[in-house]
Amino acid sequence: MEKWKGFLAGLCLPFLILSCSAPSGDSQTTPSISGVWSGTYSQTSTLASDTTTPRGPICLEISQNGTNVSGKGWVSGVLWGENFSGTVTGNSFSGTISGKDIGGNNISVSFSGTITSNQISGTVTVSSGSTSATYNISLNKDSAKSNCGWAGRDVALAFGQALGSAISGDPNSPSSDGYIFASFITEVPKVNVKVDVTEYQDWWACVWEIRDKTTSAEQTLGAIISPDLTKITAWKINDGGQDIGLNASDQPASFSNPLAPATGADAFYTDVASTPALLFQADGRGSDDQYFNNGTQLGQPFYVSPCMSGKRYTVYMTELPFYLKFSGTGTDLSSHTFETPPNPSNTNLNNIPSLYIEINSCT
Repeated sequence: MEKWKGFLAGLCLPFLILSCSAPSGDSQTTPSISGVWSGTYSQTSTLASDTTTPRGPICLEISQNGTNVSGKGWVSGVLWGENFSGTVTGNSFSGTISGKDIGGNNISVSFSGTITSNQISGTVTVSSGSTSATYNISLNKDSAKSNCGWAGRDVALAFGQALGSAISGDPNSPSSDGYIFASFITEVPKVNVKVDVTEYQDWWACVWEIRDKTTSAEQTLGAIISPDLTKITAWKINDGGQDIGLNASDQPASFSNPLAPATGADAFYTDVASTPALLFQADGRGSDDQYFNNGTQLGQPFYVSPCMSGKRYTVYMTELPFYLKFSGTGTDLSSHTFETPPNPSNTNLNNIPSLYIEINSCT
């Protein structure tokens, strides 16, 4: 728990939902800022390739009634769809927001800045308990979008539990590290799955490829969750050199990983809506239990955390072609199977945005 508190104390600093403010006379026309605004927060102005300065994406959905504004905001690492309110006076935009992070800690935010056409720039001060920090903000109006499209807090929490269960190997006792990795979620892609003989469409899916340079460890974590959040599949691949799908030069490479709990490669499926709740796990018996990815390649980091308990998390977005299939005996003593996509093969793969995370020492 102390580790998680340390994480929150650092991560809660960066974000929250904005507004902007600068003096303006009553004679000025109030600009219309209704719509979707997306951009970044940053401790300083940085190059895209910078992997040490804290920064991350944010998105706002703004409605306006005269000089009053309200809506919802998402901030990578801390907030998912919390309410905010503020005012627009001339070219000034100011407001407040409060909500809870993925650990249930209270967050409060004050923000101020300036509206210039389809841009908002300013600062945001984020407070959690006795800790606060101020960051620069740059937002652009995204007229092509009707909403941010990010996951809600309920989805982020579900992924945190799923990943924590994969890490611990016990769905009833998830590791708190799962919530750290789930806190980086923004938009979540969807995939089709097959459970036994039934196919389902548009389940939430995320894959995390993690390289912890503080311990020289690597792992792949993944989770797929039904829209009603009652059915969860999660898996992990531990260490094994190239298991995460990047070779030593960070270039694409294909890897096929047998799933077997004894080797640190495991997968499970649980359905809490069934009566009684169903759980089955990869039994590691041959080619029916397999995780395959076709390699990935890094772009620029989109999120860099503050230094938290001696660790900094740098997060990249990647495209990952993969499939997952496994079978096992359930808690109902019957045999069950899971696969995604349905009827998977090396040429029939999911291809979704995924996260690659590097963990480095910091002070």
